[in-house]
Parts: sequence; structure tokens; C-alpha cells
Amino acid sequence: MINSVFRRRPVPAQAARPAAARQRGVSMLELLIGLALGLVVVAVITSFFGPASDHRRQLENSGQMFDNATFAAELLSDEIRAAGFFGELQSSTVTWQLADPCALTPTALGWAASPPAAPLPLVGITSGEATPGCIADRRAGTSMLALRRLDFAPVAAASLPAGVHMQVSTCRSDPVDKPFVVGTSAAAMDLRLRNCTDVAPARRVLVRTYFVECPGDCGAGAVPRLTRAELTAAGTIALTPLVDGIENLQFEYGFDTDNDGQPDVYRTALSGLAGTADNDWSNVVAVRLFIVARSRDTVLGHVDAVTFDLGLNGTLAAAGDGYKRHIHTTLVRVMNVAGWRELP
Repeated sequence: MINSVFRRRPVPAQAARPAAARQRGVSMLELLIGLALGLVVVAVITSFFGPASDHRRQLENSGQMFDNATFAAELLSDEIRAAGFFGELQSSTVTWQLADPCALTPTALGWAASPPAAPLPLVGITSGEATPGCIADRRAGTSMLALRRLDFAPVAAASLPAGVHMQVSTCRSDPVDKPFVVGTSAAAMDLRLRNCTDVAPARRVLVRTYFVECPGDCGAGAVPRLTRAELTAAGTIALTPLVDGIENLQFEYGFDTDNDGQPDVYRTALSGLAGTADNDWSNVVAVRLFIVARSRDTVLGHVDAVTFDLGLNGTLAAAGDGYKRHIHTTLVRVMNVAGWRELP
């Protein structure tokens, strides 16, 4: 009797099945619902990242435009400050000459020893003037600036490298009708230093013209850029692209009319009045730059409706296209011209 009470009861067949056997798979309806929810999540994430990516590209586009304008202004400012650096040459003793920025030989470059003559340190070429023959693809309506100086680094005259070089005498015993030598031959570089024993070093003659280049007048998607035409050591004129996106370049020139080293009147070109101080490029002691930079790519939905003030050069009308634009203006002193005038 006791055995029958505590006898083990039989386990139902369904409960005895393994747990894995009781699991069932995902139905087709559940699978479709899961996929739909996943697609909704992906769409929401994409809606956030898409505009953020476009915004980032626009910021990069604008940032590059500002950087290009700033770099171009700094580059031109440094070159303008250095214009007229002719080493030990006493600038007050020479006659200034207008020279072709495409010239290659020492004589055509504007140098002459007797009587002493030197090329103008700075010459502006307005938007309405003809483009020098060695320069191609200048953008219509933009101005140019030709600058001249010597290289800062002197070289030994005995081992003169290629290129046009200038040697200046500081020895009182050297011929007075030969204050300097400009040429390509080491044999002609025989001037001496102040001690009248050592041979004076030479410096390479630099001629650099800055302009806005745009192949085909900016047709077929060409990007305008600041370019330099430079006299090379090989005796040629080389065109070197410097900064992309520079679309317009204009200048105002500060003329010193009373010889005190300070600008008294600003003009976009010579006055045209013979005998006046503001009709002579050698009296330019300051230059105001107007640099208009353009974004490299168009911006979706943007319409350029900005009119830019170019000072005495007038205004630049709104382009009405999809590019962003920025103007950078700065005033630069021509140190090597103004400095001599401030001496007592």
C-alpha cells in the first residue's frame, strides 16, 4: 500500500521533449516587419548624415576660398615690400627707366652703368592696357603688377651661376663711371668691396609680373588663378600658377608728391600730366590691393548677388551664378622706395 502511494507518476510525452524541440522559427510576417523597421532606421540615419556631409563640403569650399585670398594677399604684400631692393646700389643716384616685363637681356631689362640707370621697381598695368607679349590667358578686366629687385642671397662673382646678375661697387677706387655691373659673365664682375681688396658678391636680377590667368577666359570650367611671369636663370619667361580661385585683381597706387616717403594721392594709374610727381612710377610708395577670390565649386541653391567695392577701380557687379566670392583688401608700403625718402 505504501509503495502504491509513493509510486512515481509517469511523465507526459510532450513535457519529456527537449527544449530545442519545443522552439519554433520566425514567421515570414515577423521577418518582413523586422526588415521594414531596419530600413526605417537606416533612412533616419541617412537623413541626418546626408545634409551634414553637404554642409561640411560647403564649409570646406568656403574655407578654401578664404585661405586662397589670404595667401594671395600675403604673397603679393611680401613682393611689393621687397620691390626696389637693389643691394648696395644708391637708388638716389640712378635714373629710372621703364622696361618691358618680357625683356631677357641686361640692356633691355633697363640697366645701364654710364650714366647710371635702373628699371623702375614697380609698374602697374591697368585692365585697359595691352597684355605683355610673354603672358597668355590673362583674364579680361583685371590689372597686372610688374615688380623688380635683386635676390636677397648674394653669390660669389668668381663662380657666377646661370642668370642675369648685378654686382655693385662699394670701393672708392673703382671707376666712378662704373658703379655697378649687370650681366651673365663672371669675367665682367670685377668690382670690389669697401676694403678695395675683396671682389664684391653678385645678386641675381629678378623680374616678376603678377596677373590673373584663366585659360579660354574661364571657359569649359577653367578655374581662374593668380599666376607669376618670371625671368628665369635660363633666360626665358616662365609662367607659374600660384593660387587657385583668384578671379579679380586690382590696385591703387599711393604717390609721394613731396618726397617725404608718405603717400599723398592715390591713383589707379599715372596721372598723365607731364612733369608731375603722380605721373612717375618711381614715386609710388604704397599699394592698395583688391583681391577677389571665388569658390572652386558651385554651391547648390546659392546665387551670388554681392557687388564688390574696388575703390577707385569702381565696382564689380554681382555675377549671379552659383559660386561664392570674397574680397580681400590690404595696404602695403613699398619699403625700398619710401625708406630712402625718410632719411634726413
